Amino acid sequence: EKPYRLKFNNFISYIAQIVILVTFFAAISIDQGLMMDFGMNSFQLGVFLVLCNLSMLFFVIIVGFSRFKKYKKQKQSIQAKAEKMEWAVGFNANKFRTTFASINKASVPAS
Repeated sequence: EKPYRLKFNNFISYIAQIVILVTFFAAISIDQGLMMDFGMNSFQLGVFLVLCNLSMLFFVIIVGFSRFKKYKKQKQSIQAKAEKMEWAVGFNANKFRTTFASINKASVPAS
């Protein structure tokens, strides 16, 4: 069973776990001096790890921002479809009477 409702969140989680695994593997290989076998020094590996982690961070921020914009657009469309409420501040007596009469006329009679 996947831990998240959205499939894309599961994908991001999986990729993030791989990046964390690579980071820990790199830390162990630096500590044990295994980087010479790969032909890299510690600085090159550090730059590679920083780029991996930053790319993952930027990717998540970009996806999150695009989802936020989509959510905001959906919310605005729902609010645009919703019935607008007119506040009774500043109404005169005639406005109250005509509004109340129209509400009574449009409402369903009690049975």
